Amino acid sequence: MNDNDFQLIKEAFMLSFNDNETQLVEELYLSLQIFLLLFLLNLSFPFFAETNFPAMKGFSVFFGIYLGFKVIIFSKNIYLGEEREEEQPSKLLSVVDGVFVGVLIYIQKQNNINLNDFFYVYVIIQSIRYHTSKSILFSLVASVMHIIIVFKGDSTNIFNIEVIISISLYFLVNFVIGFALRQINMLQNERHYYYNELIKKNGELQLLATTDYLTSLNNHQSFYFYFDSLKKHAGKIQSPMSLTLIDIDDFKKINDTYGHLVGDEILKELARVLKKNIRKCDFAARYGGEEFAIILPNTDLDSAIRLSERMRTAVENHIFKVDDINIKVTISLGTDTLIPVDFHKNHYDFIKKVDELLYDAKASGKNRVQHPRVAV
Repeated sequence: MNDNDFQLIKEAFMLSFNDNETQLVEELYLSLQIFLLLFLLNLSFPFFAETNFPAMKGFSVFFGIYLGFKVIIFSKNIYLGEEREEEQPSKLLSVVDGVFVGVLIYIQKQNNINLNDFFYVYVIIQSIRYHTSKSILFSLVASVMHIIIVFKGDSTNIFNIEVIISISLYFLVNFVIGFALRQINMLQNERHYYYNELIKKNGELQLLATTDYLTSLNNHQSFYFYFDSLKKHAGKIQSPMSLTLIDIDDFKKINDTYGHLVGDEILKELARVLKKNIRKCDFAARYGGEEFAIILPNTDLDSAIRLSERMRTAVENHIFKVDDINIKVTISLGTDTLIPVDFHKNHYDFIKKVDELLYDAKASGKNRVQHPRVAV
């Protein structure tokens, strides 16, 4: 697993968390509005009595149409996966919600029913939905609607102590809830940060544990882990898998002649050459010292031989240049295929068999591919 994989995990986690939190709040808000509509419809169109609230009837009808429009938008955004291009339409609808609350309170006040506390409910809900400085907008909407209602009732007594206290409370409630939610959001972000850092550090540790520090190939431990995993998978799908073991010819001579630092550069360059000449599905590892291993998934013996020969030829034709010195490098390879009927056998026996083929190649003159069809 590389850094990109961990970045994708982190982004997926963050998006999932934020989407779920937003969806829950929006569903709750919409449910409250639907409940309010049902309550108003019951007042406006009672089943067992006549009503004398024509204004309430008209309001209920318009509010029902508006709420239906909101339900459609919500369904498209949340359940049908259609994302909004910008946030402004949502804030516009929230302002319209405030206007509807104001109209409802005004109508009910005409019927001697005081529902001014609905403004507090409106401000609280909007503060929860938009716990940023922009949520002050909704305190302003509530204040303006409150003043209009008072003005309609008594234009000479707009700024009495009751109005001033109510407006002050709108902003105070918004500030307190907004501040509290911002602090909670800050703690959540901090928690996400440390969680993501933990994932990143675990990824780095895993990379260190499974990667050879010199060649950046997979190491000996990850080779056995992947081999065992692939063997189980190949057994399930009844597909052959092949293994090629590689050894640098006369590597000790290179170290003795040019030094171990040059030998290290040869190992790194050879790793790059091998990576260029294998498939994306193949697994390359430094098996130990100057030995390398290539695991070939879904590969029969003929294909394994061709791939091994391609690697051998590529190394033979490659110019290994270290400190302006051209060094001739060749490799010997042993390759064999594990077929489905043999998957029940111990894989160490198979690896040992390929290792013996590798040493047969070295004993037969080096710079060659040894496989079961070739006699020593």
